Amino acid sequence: NPSGNQLVPAGPCGFDCIGPALVLYLEDGMRTGAKCGLTFQDQVIDKDLNQVCAPANGDISGTCTPGDTSLIEWTNEALIVQSTFHSDGDDGINILTRPLVIFNASMDAATLSDIEVTVDGAPYAMNFSLSAADPKTVEGVPAGGGDLSAGSTYVITVPSTVTDRFGGPLPQAFTFTFTTAP
Repeated sequence: NPSGNQLVPAGPCGFDCIGPALVLYLEDGMRTGAKCGLTFQDQVIDKDLNQVCAPANGDISGTCTPGDTSLIEWTNEALIVQSTFHSDGDDGINILTRPLVIFNASMDAATLSDIEVTVDGAPYAMNFSLSAADPKTVEGVPAGGGDLSAGSTYVITVPSTVTDRFGGPLPQAFTFTFTTAP
């Protein structure tokens, strides 16, 4: 329960109505898909000099072993492709368009070389890099420069070896297709 202004609340419970509150502010993000928990040093105690512990099912009237916070856990959202520059299967795409893949987390640029591209069924060399404006956005440019080929079907596969910047992998490969205008 948030502690508010720390003034003694009116009512029958007095100081027992205050807190505790714990707010985590992440300085640099967290790995996607990670299972997380909290542990506290033995010196962290409440106003009654009790160590922090986690009762079963969060039942504050239940008992728990002082210092045991093993029941405090959560799993972060998995790495996902939030969107691509067009919907899967779109056709008539302008050859000047650069493929974009937008993730829900900042990406590890070193893993982007694992992204595979085929054009009309044949392997195609495309370089992928992080957008300068947003590290969640990956941009594709044909190797050697130039534009996309007209009247061609592109299949882009983002494999599960592509990771966020903390090493959280894409749980499964993501594939999308598009066809350029003639």
